[in-house]
Amino acid sequence: MLSPELLVRLPKAELHVHLDGSLRPATLIELAQSAKVNLPSKDPVEVARFMKADGVRDLAEYLERFALTIAVLQTPEALERVAYEMVVDAGADGVRHLEVRYCPVLSCTGGLAMSEVLAAIGRGLRRGEASRVALPHRQRYRSPRRRVPAR
Repeated sequence: MLSPELLVRLPKAELHVHLDGSLRPATLIELAQSAKVNLPSKDPVEVARFMKADGVRDLAEYLERFALTIAVLQTPEALERVAYEMVVDAGADGVRHLEVRYCPVLSCTGGLAMSEVLAAIGRGLRRGEASRVALPHRQRYRSPRRRVPAR
C-alpha cells in the first residue's frame, strides 16, 4: 500500500513547475502586504483555496490568480525568496529534479532590469539547492503568449 509517507520518500521529477504559481500562501500574504497588493483574504487557508482555482469558468479567470503572484514578484528579495522556498518545498516532497519555468519579463514591470530578475531567481534556486540533498534544477524561460489580465 502506498502511504503518504512512502509517496514523499519516493524520488520524483517535476518537469514543468511555474515559479509564479508556487508561492506559499503565507509568503503570498506577506509579500502582498509589503507590495500593497490586495488579496481576497489574509487567511492562508482561504488564500490557498482561492489560488487552487477550483470552479473557474475559463482561462482568463484562472490567469487572474497569476496577476496577484506576478504583482508581488517585483523585487529581488521577493523573487529570491520564492525561488528558494520553491526548491525547499519540492525537496520536502521528495522531488529530486526540478525544472522551473517562468517569464522574467513579467517581473520587470516594477522597474527591475531583466538581469536583476534572473540574478535574484538564480540566487534563490542555488540557495535552495544548497540547503537540500541533491535537488538539481534547470531553469526554463518563456515569453508571455498573452498579457496577464490587469487587476
